Amino acid sequence: MDSIVNEVYKLYGNQLNERIERKIPWREEPEIISITPNKLLMHTITHEFHHKGQIVSKLRMMGYEPPNTDILGTKSCLFPSRS
Repeated sequence: MDSIVNEVYKLYGNQLNERIERKIPWREEPEIISITPNKLLMHTITHEFHHKGQIVSKLRMMGYEPPNTDILGTKSCLFPSRS
């Protein structure tokens, strides 16, 4: 995943802070949004966190213990033993 993020920033890094202006197609009144791709990317990521929290909360309410899905702290992220 890191390689994909790095490639996006390498290819489009200079453009991520250039404003995009578009009509919002699902709104009844014609409204134009002005936002950068970087802000859209951050919105997408934080929105995913929101839904992940909803799922974890619902699982706990149903009596399940959800698995640890965080990347940091998992075995694949730890340094190998140096003994």
